Amino acid sequence: METFHYFIETPRFGSVDNESEHRPVSICFASMEPVVRVRILTGSTIEDNAAFVLRPDIAEKQKQLRYKHHISFESGKSAKDLLGGKESIEVIAQLFHANQAYDLIKIPLRKYSYRESKEKKFAKYVSLLACPYCHGAVTSREAGFACGSCGKVYGRTGTAVDFLPTELRAEFAIVDTDNVSDHGLEPPVIEAVELNPGKLYIDVGAGFKYKCYENVVNLEIVDYPSTDVLGVGERLPFLDNSFDGVISSVVLEHVKDPFRCAQEMARILKPGGDIFCSAPLLQPMHGFPHHYYNMTCEGLVNLFPGFTVRKLDVPYYLDPLTALTWILNMYTQGLPENVQQQFLSMTVRDVLVNFSDFKSREHPVAAQLERYTRYSLACGTFLHGVKPA
Repeated sequence: METFHYFIETPRFGSVDNESEHRPVSICFASMEPVVRVRILTGSTIEDNAAFVLRPDIAEKQKQLRYKHHISFESGKSAKDLLGGKESIEVIAQLFHANQAYDLIKIPLRKYSYRESKEKKFAKYVSLLACPYCHGAVTSREAGFACGSCGKVYGRTGTAVDFLPTELRAEFAIVDTDNVSDHGLEPPVIEAVELNPGKLYIDVGAGFKYKCYENVVNLEIVDYPSTDVLGVGERLPFLDNSFDGVISSVVLEHVKDPFRCAQEMARILKPGGDIFCSAPLLQPMHGFPHHYYNMTCEGLVNLFPGFTVRKLDVPYYLDPLTALTWILNMYTQGLPENVQQQFLSMTVRDVLVNFSDFKSREHPVAAQLERYTRYSLACGTFLHGVKPA
């Protein structure tokens, strides 16, 4: 687990529209250590000792993330004042803890500019849309689309095409969530997208994107401002052989049926097209509402039989030390406070020697680990089930 987490509360998703431009920029922040001071920097302006308040409501919503301290703070200026005449800016916040070490966070803020980009994209992919059930071609109608084969009807949310009806949500256990996924594209993907503006890509499970590309269709289960199409990976609402490239960045662990999702991504990819896919192996259980599967490098390749592997790599942000520090951080926070220091004082050698056999599991560092963390970091789990009568 990272040591802190934040999201922009106002304006939502970092983009300023007519409704939010006169409100102050408000940030929610969660950390393992309590915050004692906040400083906000915008250009040459410094707001020292910015006021912050405790947020037990956010703590309740994010209890799966296991952070201990939740606050919110806001700038003394409105979003419009901060932007001035600029299209975008970066607000910097320094959050000091008791030991004077601080977390530096960069908060992007930009004027609302998704609509024009999304309309240009829509013209490129509208003819590729298909029924997620039968893959039949759909025709446009006043409020949305209708399948010419099975007759199912689909709508629009305002700025996104909605191919995620209630029955699909139920089938794949999709629930509404306030969780904001805002990871960017991976460097090799950005290079391919920027070098091939004439090709059309789809990002399956795109999350919220601060930066959008006019040749990348963002598919999500959440209606972010950057979402182009609402849909589920196991039943992608596109015709066969539609896209030059398919992107899936650390999404497959959250998919109920990754095999079916991979088959769907292969189905909508043109012959000779590129798949860009990353998935976790030793990452702890994370994200919510659901985290189903992790996989090895061989498992990832196995999802795409017959594909030529041009590159199989462990990028720096997914390397073993990332996994190790994530696991150790999470393990530490899962212990009672009186045991945490005992664990932190151990050397790597101590851990390897003391916990190499099952007898050592009675040690407080092993026996007193909190239940959620035990499941999240388990070497394996055991299930005994009973088939319904």
